[in-house]
Amino acid sequence: MHPFDDFRALLTNLPISDEFEISLVKKRINECTLPNGPVLKAGALGQLGKLACWYAGWRGAASKEVRNVILACFAGNNGILNNGELIKNLVISAQTGGAAVNNICQLNNVGLRIYDLALDFPTMDIAQDAAMDERGCAATMAFGMETIAGRVDLLCLSAMGAGLEVIEAAVATALYGGAPEDWGLPSSEPLFYNKIQQALALHAVQLHDPFEILRRLGSREMAAMVGAILAARVEKIPVVLEGYSAMLSAAILHKLHPRAIEHCLIGQIPQAAHYVKLAQQLGQEPLLNLQMEHTFGAGGVMAASIIRGAVASTAQLQSFAQSRHSLAERA
Repeated sequence: MHPFDDFRALLTNLPISDEFEISLVKKRINECTLPNGPVLKAGALGQLGKLACWYAGWRGAASKEVRNVILACFAGNNGILNNGELIKNLVISAQTGGAAVNNICQLNNVGLRIYDLALDFPTMDIAQDAAMDERGCAATMAFGMETIAGRVDLLCLSAMGAGLEVIEAAVATALYGGAPEDWGLPSSEPLFYNKIQQALALHAVQLHDPFEILRRLGSREMAAMVGAILAARVEKIPVVLEGYSAMLSAAILHKLHPRAIEHCLIGQIPQAAHYVKLAQQLGQEPLLNLQMEHTFGAGGVMAASIIRGAVASTAQLQSFAQSRHSLAERA
């Protein structure tokens, strides 16, 4: 049995969004009327209404309130740069409450989970070997699936790596073609640019399979997030993607199954061409454009707060409409 077989099997039986629950939210919006006319015009809630419908489709009966929001941030060490000590310092800062993301999570009532993915053991240099062996990659994916343990109503995903641009550009180029500069790595960095070209040539025969792209060119952070995204889909938990690595993790699954990431939304992206291009490949527009890079999930948390507000605002419409009808009848 191949280590990736279980993940492929999950992709053949994906749960879908509940159209009945979506219709209930739409009905709640449409019925917010007075006897002599509508309180809300059709589409008055704009994107908030769409977000509430999206969330309801996945969470069903539990969709009137977004209670437990978790930011899962994965930290790994890749073999091209091998900067484990730097990443350890970033992890320690977040674990001890010293990072900007800590304050943002606290203000928005979001739980923060930091995952150390074997920082003392970097992945292999992709220009010389596969980043991970099959079992190691599958095990990291399985580890990522544990992210949804406990009650999670909305999951935000991000990476806390440093110097991931080379790995990200390699994966994006393998997935979508073009050149590394199309996907974030300028040719003005010849050392890393050549590394990617060497890696693409070395692994060329196996790059037709997105899981092989992940294990040969990717990072542990991406492998864990692929597992988390897939597990969330199985349990119908909505996901907010934050950062290029998270988007590429979704892209791996999107390449394997075009509907695999319908439960995902992109939180925010900077106005960088490769981010915009990848979002287009995924068929999505980000909720926010805060011009932020390397936020370690902070932008995703801000996007999650908007989703929370959208759900809360539509959940109140029915009681609002009922009270207005009651007042009108008394008058």
